[in-house]
Amino acid sequence: MLISESRTEPTVHAGCRVTAGTWFSYYDGVTVTDPAALDIDYLVSVAATI
Repeated sequence: MLISESRTEPTVHAGCRVTAGTWFSYYDGVTVTDPAALDIDYLVSVAATI
């Protein structure tokens, strides 16, 4: 998620550890450059079955 959503080329180290990039929150308009400052929540759509 951090790699695919970064607005700049992310820095990725061994083990797929992201240490730098730029991310934008559409929810509150904030730009974040420290991946450690991010909390990622997953939204899963659930289909209603009748």
